[in-house]
Amino acid sequence: MRRGACIVGVLAVAAVGADTEGWRDFSPARSFPKPIKELWRAPIEQGVDSFSVEWRDGATGEVSVAEIGGRLALRIAKRNARGLVVVTAKDVLKAAAGAKIRAAAGCEAHDADSEFSYGYLAVYDGDERLFYDSSCSRSSRGGQKQTVIANTENAMPVRKLAHTTVKADGSVSAAIVVAGAPSTSFWTEWTLEDFSAADSAWWDKVRNRKPPATAKTVEMSDADLDALALAGPDHTARVERRNGCVRLLVDGKPQLPVFFKGSTSAGVCGFYGGSKMAEAGIDLQSVFVRLGKPKLGSQGDGFWTKDGFNVKGAVSELRRGMKRAPNAKYLLSVDVSAYHDFCDE
Repeated sequence: MRRGACIVGVLAVAAVGADTEGWRDFSPARSFPKPIKELWRAPIEQGVDSFSVEWRDGATGEVSVAEIGGRLALRIAKRNARGLVVVTAKDVLKAAAGAKIRAAAGCEAHDADSEFSYGYLAVYDGDERLFYDSSCSRSSRGGQKQTVIANTENAMPVRKLAHTTVKADGSVSAAIVVAGAPSTSFWTEWTLEDFSAADSAWWDKVRNRKPPATAKTVEMSDADLDALALAGPDHTARVERRNGCVRLLVDGKPQLPVFFKGSTSAGVCGFYGGSKMAEAGIDLQSVFVRLGKPKLGSQGDGFWTKDGFNVKGAVSELRRGMKRAPNAKYLLSVDVSAYHDFCDE
């Protein structure tokens, strides 16, 4: 692989292992976003008695309150690989039908199995029916699908999210579910907030912002990109198992498996996208391309049409991203969809 033309892989997935080799905190001063309209906050300072703890199907362990990174946390230690534990807040939240709620918390662990230790947030009604709204999760990058407990450096929690829509007037309860292989996880800043308020704030901050009037999207020329690709050193990337853990290796060295995936379009995304992330030290990036364009007006140029294959659009999309962050290494995120008229034919 060439510097400036380095393709890390296609749809690669890497999990962080039991040790934290390869993790880097790009912003040590970073903090969790504060809820826009907080509805409930876990009373961790009141102790474990504020929560009901149920060990199910043979699971064993203990739940306690601990301090980590200067914050109080619920410490959930699961000691065996059987069953699950459900930690539910005893105080309930009154909610009206149709209300959209986001659950959020930080989760830190240092001894989890990166493939088989699980922990996620949930919101239940009185009969413990799981409320889950996939449409909210799609638009805000979260949901109960975020289940694996990742190991991190000390005081560097992973932010977990879940989004729910209340089906009927009544009460809901926040819960943490931990299952799978043994793990000790620390849960901080556990809250419920109004999803609509949070989503509106996100759109105002991210999608609706405009670059300065004098700003220009800086791009390397095609000729300079070609020259850089030819002159740069070869690079390698692979996913392998080391000491029982799945690792992403770039040039033979473990690397934090975090990729920036953003639009290469002009305007706001072009100004705030890959080039700015590269300046911040994110040198793994992802470009989205399609095998086939499934519907008219959908994002990305498909390279499979009723007339055959033509990768010109996909190559242009990749080069557009590379010209804005030429020294990054790229993962191709390929949407494997048929072209629009395939089913009709």
